[in-house]
Amino acid sequence: MSKNATAETNRKCREIIEAIVSRCNESDAPGLKLAFDSDWGGNTLTLHDFKLGHTHVGVPDGSFADLVDILHGTLCRGRGLSYACPPKKK
Repeated sequence: MSKNATAETNRKCREIIEAIVSRCNESDAPGLKLAFDSDWGGNTLTLHDFKLGHTHVGVPDGSFADLVDILHGTLCRGRGLSYACPPKKK
């Protein structure tokens, strides 16, 4: 990975953490806001947003930088990789 690509990944990691902190500190509803779970293995995650639903991020045979790029797009740019479903009402 080049110096520029590493710097870009590091910047995106910082922005991801800032987005997580911001979402978790929203006062609209107390309790759990975000959770991460396993997905297809490799560099993939399932992101659960207990307000909006869930989406899948990453690429099983992709790099860590790919996961960071997709997670950044989801949390910081409002893009979903595959889909987001509203949580089921109980």
